[in-house]
Order: sequence, then C-alpha cells, then structure tokens
Amino acid sequence: MVHPSTSFKRHIRYTLAVLMVLVGVFVVYVSFEKTIDAANRQRLRSVKLADEMRRSSDDLTRLSRLYVVTGDALYQRSYEEVLDVREGRSPRPRNEGILSLDLRSDAAQPERGGEAVALLDLMRRAGFTEEELALLTQSKTLSDELTRTEREAMQLRQVQGSAAEASHARALSLLIRRELFMRPHRRHACLQSTF
Repeated sequence: MVHPSTSFKRHIRYTLAVLMVLVGVFVVYVSFEKTIDAANRQRLRSVKLADEMRRSSDDLTRLSRLYVVTGDALYQRSYEEVLDVREGRSPRPRNEGILSLDLRSDAAQPERGGEAVALLDLMRRAGFTEEELALLTQSKTLSDELTRTEREAMQLRQVQGSAAEASHARALSLLIRRELFMRPHRRHACLQSTF
C-alpha cells in the first residue's frame, strides 16, 4: 500500500515540475517577444530613415522650385536648412525628423538640438545591410545630382538688372525639363527596392 504522504509528495513534485516548465516556457516566450519587439523597432527606424531620404529630397526640389518661381528668400533659406540637416552640417531636430515645410510659422518648426549627423551615417548606424546601403547611397547620389541643378537654378534666379528676365526664364527651364522630372522617379525606385 502506498503511503498517503508519499503520494502527496509525488503530486507536489509533478506540480512543481509542470510549474517550472511553464515558467521556462514563459521566460523563452518573453525573450522571443523582446527580440521581435527589437526587430520591429529596428525596422520602423529603418523605414523612417529611408522615408526621410525621400521626403528631404522631395522638399529640396519643392523649395527650389518655389524660390525660382517666387524669388522669396524664405524658400532659399529653408532649402539650405534642409540640406544642412541632411548632410550633417546642422543639428537635427530633437524629434529626429527633418525640417517641416510649414515654413511661414517659425513656431511650427521643430526644436533643434539633436546631433549634427549626416543621414547616410544614421543609416549606417541603424544597421542597414550592405545591399540596402548601396541602394540608399545610389538614391543619395541621384538626389545630390538634382541638388546641383537646383542650386544652379537658384543662382540664376538671383541675377538682377537687364539680364534678370532671361536668367529667371533659364532658371525656370532648368527645373521643369522632362529629364529633371524623371530623376525623382529613379531616386524613389532605389528607395522602394530597399524595402
């Protein structure tokens, strides 16, 4: 005959063993969940950085066109600010986003004070693969080519005097050529193939 206390002890051991297995499974689950959360945060950060590349490039194009059409120096200053932040020459906004196009309200601009670091360096830090970095670098190169054209057009817009009208027309024609409109599409294709 089995002694009742022995049977009770055996049930306690089984219960403790099952409880230990459940605790172990829970610890493994929590570990996997943290790994998944970290991967999702990394993915979100990567997507935000790639989107910042696209957005900043689009903003630069829009600002250069606005400046050439209106001659308003606000657009040229904003162009330089966006470019300086993207290239790491100026501190980034604290919220890590690039400058907003809400240009008329200085109060609407994000507070500066973040690190002055180039966008491509942030991408390297974020752990992009070599293949992704190559595509992003290609996109940045295309954007830089576009920036050279935009700056040339903005310089032509600054011409005053008798040559102003012809210079302004040339500036506008630089920014509306068909090939110039195709560059953002090629740049965006590089970004889209990254993700």
